[in-house]
Amino acid sequence: MQGAKTDERDISCGRSDGGSATSGTPAGADTPTVPADGGSFVPEHLQQYLRRAEREHDLLLARTNIFLVYNSILMAAFALGTNAHTVVTLLATIGMLTSVVWIYTGQRSLTTAAYFWERVIASEATLAPGSRVFTEFFDWRNQARWTPFGISTAVCIGRVLPWLWALTWLAVAMIANR
Repeated sequence: MQGAKTDERDISCGRSDGGSATSGTPAGADTPTVPADGGSFVPEHLQQYLRRAEREHDLLLARTNIFLVYNSILMAAFALGTNAHTVVTLLATIGMLTSVVWIYTGQRSLTTAAYFWERVIASEATLAPGSRVFTEFFDWRNQARWTPFGISTAVCIGRVLPWLWALTWLAVAMIANR
């Protein structure tokens, strides 16, 4: 994976409970554990990278939920509200502004998560081949999964969905100002 591209590696493969998916470390624990196969310890820095990548994924989902609910409420207010030009224009403007913030936060989460997933892959390269859980998983998933239009799920959530809302609000503003 190069730079901050998340199209090639989806960030959504981590656990959401804060524990490390490779080592079996419980949420909040700082000590590495021995893998189930009795192999070597998982380095602390790898666990840190995993926790950070998983945290960014969780933040992306939480922020998406907040923005989705907020934009839905605004759209309901538009659909069920008054036809007053000022109110309709205000709703469309607020919707556009929140969509722009959503685009920014989604991009930031994807970029930050990509940074940490790159560190996970780089750290796993120093482990024995059988211990490279995420590297093998990413390779398998890139070969096995079908991505609509070549876009990963995380990119759909973090980029496409906010842009669709922004375009919807732009259409609302154009229709309202006829």
